[in-house]
Amino acid sequence: MLKVLKRLLALLTSRSVVVISTTCAILYTGFWGVGALQASRLTPALPAQTASSEAAMPAGAGPASGLTLEIQASASVEPWVLNGTGEGVGVNPNTGLVRLEAPGASYSGKGTSPQAIAIPNAAGEYRILLRATNDGPFQLHVRMYRGTDASTAREYTGSGQAQAKSTLECDVSVAPNKSALDVTPIRFTPESPTGSR
Repeated sequence: MLKVLKRLLALLTSRSVVVISTTCAILYTGFWGVGALQASRLTPALPAQTASSEAAMPAGAGPASGLTLEIQASASVEPWVLNGTGEGVGVNPNTGLVRLEAPGASYSGKGTSPQAIAIPNAAGEYRILLRATNDGPFQLHVRMYRGTDASTAREYTGSGQAQAKSTLECDVSVAPNKSALDVTPIRFTPESPTGSR
């Protein structure tokens, strides 16, 4: 037993163990110090990884409207929404690629049911293109509301039949000062949609 204790004491006092222990103690103290400084706000927090949609608004777009524009489409069509400056959200009908070009916009993704697009701080004119993925019925639901209060939403619902690879479209106008939403009837587009205004 005494022999085991001597070996253990020799191991604990060896140079490599002392160096490793000292290094760990220094690192722990450094991390603790940085955490304490951040907790006391002596150092600034790391910058956020997401940009605010208001900061990323195009020049001349004006202040944030506080209105959210939501577009929901059945899984049988792929939505593509263009704002007045030509920024698209959804599935580009020319390339089949998903794009999120409008500041702060989100898209639920291909194959989701329903397919949903949300555009914060909506204002002005929008164009909705729906590219049919198969033959059959489709439905489009457009909704606009202020802040997070969906109870005061303005809504539009349209439906019909589409053939695979055909494209339908409608235009949407959002007037923030009146909280008004105007949507044109859904119509078929020429065989090759441009995907932009």
